[in-house]
Amino acid sequence: REAEEEEKARHFKARPIMTSLDVGSPRLELPEKPLTDPRTPACLRRSLDFRMAFQERLRELEAEEARTHAFHARPLPKTTFEKAFSPKLPHRVAGSIDPQLASDARALARAEFDRRQRERELAMQQEKEAEERLKLEEEERSIKEYRKTLVHKARPVPQYDWSRAAPVEPPTPPPLTHPESPVFATDQRLGRRDEVLNELLE
Repeated sequence: REAEEEEKARHFKARPIMTSLDVGSPRLELPEKPLTDPRTPACLRRSLDFRMAFQERLRELEAEEARTHAFHARPLPKTTFEKAFSPKLPHRVAGSIDPQLASDARALARAEFDRRQRERELAMQQEKEAEERLKLEEEERSIKEYRKTLVHKARPVPQYDWSRAAPVEPPTPPPLTHPESPVFATDQRLGRRDEVLNELLE
C-alpha cells in the first residue's frame, strides 16, 4: 500500500480549475446567434464607386491626351503649286520722277530744332554765369563790410559843459564809534567755579 501511495505521489496530476458553472448550478446553454449578412457598408460602397469613377476618368483623360498628341502632318500650302511672282515692268516711262521723301522734311525740321536747342542752352548758360558773377560780387561786398566792422575805432571823449552842472555837495561823514568793553561770560564761569571750590573746602 505504501508503495502504491509513493507511485501515485510520483505521478501527480493537477485537478482542473472549477468555474462558477460547475459549483451547484446547472450549465447554461447560450442561444445560437443568426449568421451576419455580409453586406457592404454604405460609406465603403460610396468610396468604391468614387474610386472606380476616378479611375475611369483617368483612363478617359489619358486616351484624350494620346489622341491630342498624335502626329498629324499638315497639308502643303496652296502657294506650292502656284507660279513664282514676277513683277511686270511698263514698256515706256515718260519724263523723270522727282520723289518727295518724308525723311528730307524730317531732317530739315530736326536741324531747325537742334539750332533752337543750342540757342536756348547758350542763353541759359549765359544767364547762369551772370547770376554766379552777381553772387560773387555780393559776397565780396558783404565780406568787405564785415571786415570794416572788425577794425577797432576809439570813440572820442565827450565834451561836457561843466558850467551847467549842478553843484556837488561833499558827503556827510558818519558819526564816530564810542568804544565799549565787551561783556564776556568767562568771568561768570570763573566766579561760579570759585564758589564751588569754596563750598568743597568748607
